[in-house]
Amino acid sequence: MFSIKIFFRQLKLQPMVSLILLGGLVLSLTACILISAFVSGELNYDKFHKNLDRIALLTQFENSMVSGGKLGTDIKLRYPQVEEVARLKQHNVLVSSGNTGYYEDNFYFADPASLSVFSFKWVEGSSQNSLNNSNGIIITTSVANKYFGKSSALGKELVINEKFRFIIEGVIEKLPFQSHLHIDIMASYKSANNIVGYDVTENYWGLGANTYFLLKDASQLNALQANLPGYVNSLNDPNAVSVWKLKLIPLRDLYLRSSLIGTSPISYVYIFSAAGFLILLLAGFNYINLSTARATVRFREVGMRKILGSSLISLRAMFLKEAVCMITLAVIIALAISFLTMPWLSRVSGWELSFKQLLLPRNIAFASLLLIGFIFLSGLYPAWLLSSGKPILLIQGKSDIGTGKIQLRRFLVVFQFAVSAIMMVVTLCVYRQLDFIQSKNLGYNREHVLTVDFRDADAQTKERFKQRVLQLPNVEAASLAFALPGSNIFQGQKLIKELVPQGSDDASISRITIDNDYAETFGIKLLQGRLLNEKIPADRNKFLINRAALLHFGWKEFQGKSAGYYSYQYNLDGSYNEVPVIGEVVGVLDDYHHNDLKSAIKPMIFSLNDGYESKMGIRIASGDITAMLASISKIWNEVLPNKPFEYSFMDDVFNKTYSAELRTGKVFTGFAIIAIIISCLGLFGLVYFALQRRQKEISIRKVLGASISSITGIISKEFLLLSLIASFIGLPFAWLGVSKWLQDFAYHFSFEWWLLMAPVFVLLLLVGLTLVALVMRAALAKPVKYLRTE
Repeated sequence: MFSIKIFFRQLKLQPMVSLILLGGLVLSLTACILISAFVSGELNYDKFHKNLDRIALLTQFENSMVSGGKLGTDIKLRYPQVEEVARLKQHNVLVSSGNTGYYEDNFYFADPASLSVFSFKWVEGSSQNSLNNSNGIIITTSVANKYFGKSSALGKELVINEKFRFIIEGVIEKLPFQSHLHIDIMASYKSANNIVGYDVTENYWGLGANTYFLLKDASQLNALQANLPGYVNSLNDPNAVSVWKLKLIPLRDLYLRSSLIGTSPISYVYIFSAAGFLILLLAGFNYINLSTARATVRFREVGMRKILGSSLISLRAMFLKEAVCMITLAVIIALAISFLTMPWLSRVSGWELSFKQLLLPRNIAFASLLLIGFIFLSGLYPAWLLSSGKPILLIQGKSDIGTGKIQLRRFLVVFQFAVSAIMMVVTLCVYRQLDFIQSKNLGYNREHVLTVDFRDADAQTKERFKQRVLQLPNVEAASLAFALPGSNIFQGQKLIKELVPQGSDDASISRITIDNDYAETFGIKLLQGRLLNEKIPADRNKFLINRAALLHFGWKEFQGKSAGYYSYQYNLDGSYNEVPVIGEVVGVLDDYHHNDLKSAIKPMIFSLNDGYESKMGIRIASGDITAMLASISKIWNEVLPNKPFEYSFMDDVFNKTYSAELRTGKVFTGFAIIAIIISCLGLFGLVYFALQRRQKEISIRKVLGASISSITGIISKEFLLLSLIASFIGLPFAWLGVSKWLQDFAYHFSFEWWLLMAPVFVLLLLVGLTLVALVMRAALAKPVKYLRTE
């Protein structure tokens, strides 16, 4: 109790210093708690699955999660390492019950084994025998509430695409946010072929499903991976050998360390973990700096305690207890602030931050160890320093603290401002890249473009809707295509061998089908030749290419050239024959970013629509958007009755693509500001104490005729020099970090010198303003106040 009384007495005796110390600790600990919530959430993706360490995803092609439907079952039969195989095929369908109908994006066809491979929490029904029947279906509680309200859903019926009837065999809880799979409905995989319209079960090449293996032992993953090349060779399919890239990805790495889901967030985990650690170090160094700087104020107290018999150990224990009390108070305040701000930060950042996540035993244990280390780091050295010194010197208000301690304090100041400089450079570059993305010419016009998805509508219905929409006065153009610009969706084809560049082992080409109005609707330039025309029958066997394809094929011009790819004709025994599809090239489109800016522009070929198109872009004039939407919705309801009208704007889809980077930029900016504030608080405290110590010197200089500006320069010189040194120490680390981050983007801004110099200028300005304000205050004080006892 005695130490606690002393602690609160010190708070009252030095309110400004106490506020600076406490404020810096609270800010840093709050930032660390929020960062810990994010990092914990990311690291816990998919960890609710009991079989996590034994589950692996099979990928067949690069940058794709799906694989042929027969691969999983075939590999299970051949290799003993596989205990179970679970196929999950996502498909967009219309689900209805009575008069209630919705398009369900999170609809999956699933093998019965999926219920034992993955972990689900059952509300109604059980995993036994579920999905064994071809008309069996399992739904989540949110879907049950949407279609059936509060009544039991078990045994009730759902209709898929207005003709396929399914019986609900179970209700499960919605999967946690930290899941790479977001399943709302699971239907029996046995019904997939009928509803999808093509084979997704016995096909090696068809992009059937996500194929997951449950291994008998986690250690057998490498052994199974080593068998896959031999397995591919055993199929005697030359195309499989050259095109397939069979790979096993452990489920624990799928979200964090692959680019198949999002942006491989392990990099952001490292970035924010490093930021949190640096901010915590800043707070600790700040506490050490200010505690040692205020030593002069407590010299007499320490001297008196020593004369009265206090031992060195008891003095150090007293100061260490004060540090414990200060840090404990800061932790309590930081926890309260974090609890209150976490919902707001979740909305701003898009992260699913949960305070409950932090209360897991392993997180509490780690936080406790970190806190103990932080207390010893920040409290032990000041306790040792303040309790040192000869009693007689301490009574006189002096100390024998050597230059080594002052050098340490200077090092800590340099470290603080180096971290601030690094975080400012990183923040500036993140926003520079985001601005680059927003302003870059993508090769197409995405403004005022409404997009709709026809799902399973027939070709005549889609064309009728398009012609009706084109009659509206504010519609400038409309185009029906297999995929729209920026969607990262295309048909992967194998080039005819004559077009494969010499020496290249990549025979793939990206193809999409389009109509007459594709280039006009999206503002894509025609560089050479002409566009395809649906009214010319011969054009159905001809192609457009983009400029990247022209270069890829090694052509100087397109005239007289033909392009093509292989289609496949399947035989009754499961084998297939390659069928070349070759046609004349009639024009060259300018390159545009069909993928995001993290990928280079790919060679592409374009052919006329063949009936499988489901995307439409509608360019509308600026004006009353609400009225325009109402008109388009009316046409939809007339042409496609009983099907919900769902739309999006291409601009919104584009922004969503880079939402992770945008949110990261915003949040990282907040943490950078916290780091700068902590550094400035530390600087304020150090200058405050330095001026207290040198106030008599300042007064003597003033009496001897020194100007206020010269006094300000003398006092400020050291701190400005330290901040300048800190900036140039931090800049190389910042540059290296930003350069590595930019490697994720195929297209990024050019790194310019001012991006490094601007933070230095800002840092010097902040330091200068702080110094001038405090030094001017000290220099303007009356000398007699401090020299009356001399």
